[in-house]
Amino acid sequence: MDAVLLDLMMPEMDGFEVLQRIKEQPTLGDIPVFVLTAKDLTESEIELLKREARVLLRKDGSWKADLLAQVRNIVGNSKLAKSAGQS
Repeated sequence: MDAVLLDLMMPEMDGFEVLQRIKEQPTLGDIPVFVLTAKDLTESEIELLKREARVLLRKDGSWKADLLAQVRNIVGNSKLAKSAGQS
């Protein structure tokens, strides 16, 4: 299974732009995007990420455990769907 782990704060390109470009590509649109950030987000940014990303995690205390749990959940669901004949 493919997935993207995206930090919103990058030197060359804003993570929101990366997310937009991923979603514009028909071959990439279904790939789950896990957003991990320390950025202080506005309400509109949070709403956008809730629509466009599969998971939004803050870089604070327990983000690593939360990320692993989310990956396990999505990978597990994907494997179950494929074994049931779904794609």
